[in-house]
Order: sequence, then structure tokens, then C-alpha cells
Amino acid sequence: MRTTKPSLAAPAVVRDALRDWRWLGWGAPLGVYVGIRYAPLGFGVETLLGAVLGGFVTVWAFRKPVRALTLLIILLPFHTLATALVYRVTGSVAIARDAAYWKESVGLAAAAAIFVRWRREHHGVDWIDRVAIAYLMLGLVYLFAPGLFVTNVVGSLFDRAVGFRGDVFYVLLLLAARHARFTEAELRRAVRWFLIVAGIAAAVAIVEFYASGFWNDVAVNFFRIPRYRVEVLRISPALVNPDDLRVYGEVAGRQYLRVGSIELSFLTTAFYLALALAFAVDRFSRLEQFKATRAALGLAILGLALLFTQTRSAIVTAIVAVVLVVRRDRTRSERARVRGTAIILVMVAAIIPIAAAGGLLSRFTNDSGSSASHESSGRVGYTLLAHYPLGRGLSTAAGSGQRAEIANAAVTESQFLQIGTQLGVVGLALWLLTLGGAAVRVQRSRSRIGTPDAALVASAVTAAAAGFTLGSYLHQSLIAYTVAWTFCIFLGAALGAADTAPPVNDPYRA
Repeated sequence: MRTTKPSLAAPAVVRDALRDWRWLGWGAPLGVYVGIRYAPLGFGVETLLGAVLGGFVTVWAFRKPVRALTLLIILLPFHTLATALVYRVTGSVAIARDAAYWKESVGLAAAAAIFVRWRREHHGVDWIDRVAIAYLMLGLVYLFAPGLFVTNVVGSLFDRAVGFRGDVFYVLLLLAARHARFTEAELRRAVRWFLIVAGIAAAVAIVEFYASGFWNDVAVNFFRIPRYRVEVLRISPALVNPDDLRVYGEVAGRQYLRVGSIELSFLTTAFYLALALAFAVDRFSRLEQFKATRAALGLAILGLALLFTQTRSAIVTAIVAVVLVVRRDRTRSERARVRGTAIILVMVAAIIPIAAAGGLLSRFTNDSGSSASHESSGRVGYTLLAHYPLGRGLSTAAGSGQRAEIANAAVTESQFLQIGTQLGVVGLALWLLTLGGAAVRVQRSRSRIGTPDAALVASAVTAAAAGFTLGSYLHQSLIAYTVAWTFCIFLGAALGAADTAPPVNDPYRA
């Protein structure tokens, strides 16, 4: 019997090539060169460059969705500085704007890949998934067809897309992280890098507080942030100081800097550090072998930087989260909880003298008028919610609405009203059920999560959720995508760990 050498059919070759995208890493630079060298007349070279590099990033994120979510955690705090630097180096508004969309591309590609895995592995769909999907669908309706619910449609599609990114998109990341099924090593890597980046942000914040002129010079003259905000982000020049990015708060009749660190925003930095403190305290209190001095120093740096933001709502958020992390977890030994309490006491003992010497404690003992402003903004928000039960549409609240200069954008000083005034009572209910339901599910399942890194994430993120709940009454705690996306990725990862945890009566549970 004659045997023939098997041949590889063309479709199989194509499938093999599509299965392994490593060739794109070598082919992308060649494709860019050929495109630039032989681009047809009238075809934008910048568009081609953005398409090729954007395609490469998107494909990589689709191939490595868990690493893509981890990359978001690592790089989001540096987004503004990085894209501003791209604009300075290239001098191209188009390239800088394309570069700014890297985070959305990575998030969407990772979510798409994880949803494919979700169906393939038959994870199932529970009520949290259904409510989250309903919230996403409602957000899409308000994005593309707001006239169905809103009588007075304001802003362009781009303006509404910015609002969608700020107040809806993180729910998609929560779903993606839940069904990504992070391994222990992947969770350990994500937490470690998160704390490293938070430490960098805290260190820069302290440098900024004591050498504000130096940091302002770096931001204005090296990164050229004012020019980037006006020309790339299209923020009105009237809202941007071309020479000074510093923001001051008044405490007991004196002005003090409110540090923005690498985020260039004191509000974003404040809630980001509050989230980081929950993870840092949980991690340090769990370690059996550790250097107490190093742990206390690291926590003191985070706490001092948070205090320098002068954001009381974020400080309250951090206090609630840290206390819950240390005292509520009975699965840890009494020695570990005592050690965690000792770390906090040392941290407070290190922070208070510095804060008192700088007069910052007056922020909490004197009413500078901000409390009255918060109350007034809250009343406006409740009034709008009562008058517009279906909401006023995306980008009609703080953040995206202010950036787009939407007339009568409501600054409600509350995360709950931030959602409700845009997406209405139904949107607010879906939002509360999604995030609240996820946090409660993780909290109830913490005792069943036997792996240490997953248990750490579950403990820290639920404590942070409790802190954010209180902080959200006082401010828009999740208005910044850096905070919201990071929090929801960790919450989704913890929810995924809870889904796969063995039942309590499992005799094989270690």
C-alpha cells in the first residue's frame, strides 16, 4: 500500500498563523515602514501608524486577557504623563489622541477574549451577571439613542462616550475580571504591581508637597501638560493655567497645596491611595515573616501622601477600609491581627506629628466652607433626580460634563447622584445591585476562599468597598477611571475566586 506524505492544507496554515500571533511582533515594524514609505497620496501616515500599533496592542490584549487587565492596573496612573510625553515627542495631535485610546482598546479586547472563554467554559450566568449586563445595555442606549429617555439631549456622541467611559465601562471590566479566573500567581503579580505603583504615586505626592515648584516645573515644562490638555484633550483654554498646575486648599485661613502626584488630580490620587492602603495593610498583616519597620514606613508614606491631598472623603474611606481589614477577619490568627493593629498605630504615630507641624490637622477641626458646599451640591443632585427620574443623559454630571463644557452640568458631590442624575433611578438601581451585589457575594464567600492571594484580594477589596460606600456619600469616589477600573478589576477577580471556591462542607477543602 502506497503511503503519501501528509500535506498541510491552506486553511490549516491560516488557522495555525491565527492561533499564534507572535509573528505580528516582528511584522508590525516592517508594516509600519512599508506603510510610511509607500503610503498612497492622501492617506494619512499618522492614521496608518496608529492603526498598526493599535491593532498590535488589541491583538496582544485579546491573546493575553489576564495580563491585559493587569497591565491596566499598572499603567493607568501614568496615562496622562505618558500620552502627554507622546505628544511632546511626536508633535502630532492625531498620534497623541490615538495613543490615549490604548486603555479602551486593551479593556475591550480583554473583555471580548474573556467572554469567548466564558461561553466556551460554560461558567454560567447568575443574577449579578444579568444585572451588570442590563446596566451596560442601558448605558449603550443612553450613548447611542439618548432621545428614547431624555427629552433634551446635550453634547455630541464623543462627549457622551467620555461619560460612558467614566461611569459605565468599569462594569464591563468587573464582568471580564470575574470570568477571567485569575490564578494565584496572576493575583499575586497584580497586587504586587499595584502596591509598587501606589508607592511611586505616594512618593511623588510627598515630593510635590515639599517641592511643589520643582514638580510643577516638570509637569509644565517637561511633560507640557497645559498644552496637552488644550490641544489634545480639547479642554477650554479658559480652564487651563498655562504656567501653574497646582491646586490649593484653604485651612484655618492659610493656603496648602493639594497634591495631585502622577495623576495630576488630588481627588483621583486621594481615592487611589485609599484603595492602596486597604491592600497594603492586609498584605503586611498577613505576612508571618516581615520587617515591621519597613512595613510601617511604607504605610506611613501612603498615609501621609493621602493626607496631603486634603480630601476628607477619601481619608474617611481609607480609615473605614483599614479598620475593617485589621479587625474583622477571624480567619487569621490573633497574632496577625495584633500585628496589623500595631502597624496602624506606628503609622499614625509617624503621620500625626508631620501633619500637625504643617497645620493640616486644621482641615478636620475647622469648617472652611467646604461642608456647606457639599450639602448644597447634594441638595441640587436630589432635586435633579426627583425632576428627572429617567436621568439627563451621559456627560451631564461632574467630570465628563465639565470637560465637555456642558451647560448646567451637575456637580453633585456624591457618587450615587453622579450615576442617578445621568442614568436615572433605573440606572442607579442597576449600578447599586451590580457593585453592591458583587461586594456582598465576595464578603459572604471569604471564609471559603482557601488560597492566600485570593483571600487577600477578597478581604481588601470588600473592605475598600465598605469605605467607598461611605466615601461615595461625600464625594464622587469612582469618578476617575484609574480608581474605578482598578477597583472593579480586583472586585471581579475576587468574585471569580468566590465562584470557584469549594463549599463549606467540602471534606477535601484544605
